[in-house]
Parts: sequence; structure tokens; C-alpha cells
Amino acid sequence: MNYVVQPGDTLWSIASRFGTSVQAIMQVNGLTNPNYIYVGLTLYIPIPSPPFPPTPPVPDNLERRVTRLERQVERLTNEFERLRRRVDRLEQQS
Repeated sequence: MNYVVQPGDTLWSIASRFGTSVQAIMQVNGLTNPNYIYVGLTLYIPIPSPPFPPTPPVPDNLERRVTRLERQVERLTNEFERLRRRVDRLEQQS
């Protein structure tokens, strides 16, 4: 990005404002003396790219887990019903 030097600016104040370094500004603008800037000078400011956010952990396949739990519930429901019918038969025999 381009920046026009304003009264009171220093390379340090410009660098800190844009989150870069004095050395980086000097390098891309071919400056050899950090004190040799003047009002009205157009500087290219290298803006550091933001770091990539950490990749979130890959979640377990939720759909597969839910399907497995549904099968377990169905199996347990069937087992419960089987045992309930057995108890009913035993009660009828007594």
C-alpha cells in the first residue's frame, strides 16, 4: 500500500502504525538512511499478511456416530421388548 509521509511522521511511527518494520519499509523503498524521509514523500508500505488461523481439528464423522448410536438404541429397544414379552409370559404362567 502507498502512504504519503505527513508532518511528524518517522519511519518508526509509520512502521508501527501499519504493523511492519522500519527495515522492511527501507528495503522496499530503496532507502539507506531512516532519517531521510520528508513530508509528501510517497512510500510503499509492505503490509504483512495475516497469519492463517489454525485449522480447526477435523471432527469425527458426526453422521456416522449418530447412525451407530441409533442402531444401538434400536437394538436395546428390541432387547427390552423381548425381555418384557418374556416377563409377561412368565407372569401369565404363574
